[in-house]
Amino acid sequence: SVRSCNIATAGTINCSVGGFPNNQAGSSDAGIGEIAAGNNQILITVTFTIAAMAQPGTTPLTLSNVNASSDAPQLFTPTATNGMVTILAPTAANASVGGRVLTAGGRSVSKAQVTLTDSQGQVREARSNSFGYFKFTDVQAGETYIITVRSKQYTFSPKVVNVTQDLSDVDLIALPNG
Repeated sequence: SVRSCNIATAGTINCSVGGFPNNQAGSSDAGIGEIAAGNNQILITVTFTIAAMAQPGTTPLTLSNVNASSDAPQLFTPTATNGMVTILAPTAANASVGGRVLTAGGRSVSKAQVTLTDSQGQVREARSNSFGYFKFTDVQAGETYIITVRSKQYTFSPKVVNVTQDLSDVDLIALPNG
């Protein structure tokens, strides 16, 4: 277990570990355990709390001045493995996009095919219900989409939407006389 840990210098963590099970009867420190030769044991795991505004990127985690003491007669030389701490950029949450398909006079258009197309050409389709409502769920936020409508009776212009959050009021209105 960790006996003490402190950050005296920015970017440096000093830790003292001990309290491991002891299997040698003559050991002078009941808090230090023994590991059979040729075996590895994790003595410490470091967990980081990332600040909310931390910049994404990778930082090396360098372990230095690793030393240990042993009351056993043989020489004990610990080894440590360096690593990396990677802070990932936040991913945009998914959102929903919905609204109504309407005539130029404001009446609902049912059974219209509504298509949502992303910048890579990925297409998703939905149908408007009897009240003209449609909805797409699990839409990647932070993207721009083109919404088109196909109807047997009406003509619609494509609509461009930038999705940053849930959109529930995307009204798709038919062209007059169309």
